[in-house]
Amino acid sequence: MSSAQKAPVGAIAVALFGAVFSSIFAGAAAQSMAEIGGGLSAAARDASWFLTLYDLGQVMGLPLVWILGRGLGRGRAMALAGFGYALTSAGVALAPDLVGALPLRVVHGVFGGMLPVFMMLMVMSSLRPGQGQAEGLAAYALSATVGAGFSAAVAAGLLEFGGWRALFWVPAAFGFAYAVLASRTLVAEKGQVETLRLADWPSYALLTAGLGALVVAFSEGERRFWLETWWITALLLAGAVGLGFAIQSLRASKSPLIRMSIFLKPTFTWSILVAMMFRGPVLIATWVAPQYLVRTQGYSIAEIGESQLVIGLATLAAIPAAYGFTRFCDPRWPLSLGLGLSATGAWICTGLAPDWAADQLRIVAVLTGVGQALVVTPVLRYAVHGIEAVDGMSCGLLFNLSRLLGHVLATAGLAHLIAQREKLHWERLGEALVLSDPEVGERLTAMVQGVGHWVADPAAASGVAVSGLARQLSVQAHGLALIDAFRALAGLSLLAIVLTWALPVLAPTPPGRPSPRMSGKPS
Repeated sequence: MSSAQKAPVGAIAVALFGAVFSSIFAGAAAQSMAEIGGGLSAAARDASWFLTLYDLGQVMGLPLVWILGRGLGRGRAMALAGFGYALTSAGVALAPDLVGALPLRVVHGVFGGMLPVFMMLMVMSSLRPGQGQAEGLAAYALSATVGAGFSAAVAAGLLEFGGWRALFWVPAAFGFAYAVLASRTLVAEKGQVETLRLADWPSYALLTAGLGALVVAFSEGERRFWLETWWITALLLAGAVGLGFAIQSLRASKSPLIRMSIFLKPTFTWSILVAMMFRGPVLIATWVAPQYLVRTQGYSIAEIGESQLVIGLATLAAIPAAYGFTRFCDPRWPLSLGLGLSATGAWICTGLAPDWAADQLRIVAVLTGVGQALVVTPVLRYAVHGIEAVDGMSCGLLFNLSRLLGHVLATAGLAHLIAQREKLHWERLGEALVLSDPEVGERLTAMVQGVGHWVADPAAASGVAVSGLARQLSVQAHGLALIDAFRALAGLSLLAIVLTWALPVLAPTPPGRPSPRMSGKPS
């Protein structure tokens, strides 16, 4: 390892700082879309672009981490990303409306997506197996998972402190502090500016265009009725074609952005697949359950944040154990345990009832937090096992792209499943609801009498009662659809456990020794 590759602990700590706060603030914005949309005078359907374009920016920014790290030096590249993040955060905070915010949101995503990945760049380029890499990967696993538990609480605090604009003014301050710290690290590392010109820009353009088209299509597909909207179909086709050309460009390039030979390493390919599959179960406590609490119990963002703190605390507590199990035991055991905890949490939620609140979901939050730590840490060990320095960029880029794409696909798939099952349950409940049924008549009579105290017109009172009954059926249909989603997530976790045992055995790595080669054969 050359001296230019080594990074002091301070530089790694700065990278960790950026990874943690950028992940938390990105989640905080996602949790606060109702408030952001209202502040920008945008309908919910249009405000969804606020998140979609941020994800598009992340696709564009992820490959730039390694390109800029080589060309400018890692410290300067981190500082550039930090300043860019701070400026675009401030720009979004100053935006007068949604139209003014959306272009800035793309660039904000470019820099925001880069910050967490600099942590992995530091680990992969500075640390070696048995010489701090396992500890560095555990820290990266923490930065990649901790946002799920704390983002809603941070969002609630910022909204209370300064409204929706505080969701971007405060990150701007953090980004500026990060940039200043980064500019004072690795000062002697100048980089090689000529590598910017020689980088595989054609593959970068094709890859980001193809993946970007797919991200937009999957993010907006459910809201736009999928193939019924022409441009969703066009984006899906363009994404598939763009990826095909990107693969050809990568194979033809003399210095490819991604070395396709990395997919021949079984540990890497299987770990990427398991990591993508796990993005679905993570949504149990971070998206599906909060959606239920908001719709049926009327929870505010502050109440959601309080309930989700358990996830973050459980993740923090479990990371040391996950590191120990992964470093000194067969990593398939903690990986299977983490997936099993996720499956258990999903199965508990299949008993969803109308009176469920945060107390009933707390154990699910604990299982999700511990499961995250036990899955991501060993998955990272498998992803980097046997990776040579020449494949470091490919490994880091593909792993982080898979996490982003896994999240987008899981969210789109769950949204579609819930919407379709809710329609089906609504139809079935509607068929069973016959107004001539005496029981239904008694319910309507009771509801009419209840609203009769404040609605004098009998016809109007009857209409209010029928609307109330329809709302009750809608909530019931939604709850049944969520139960179907929980069953699907439990099954997905169990399938991932099966795939885990197709991974090979990795021998324990004693401290201070290089990681041994793979032992045994795939089981």
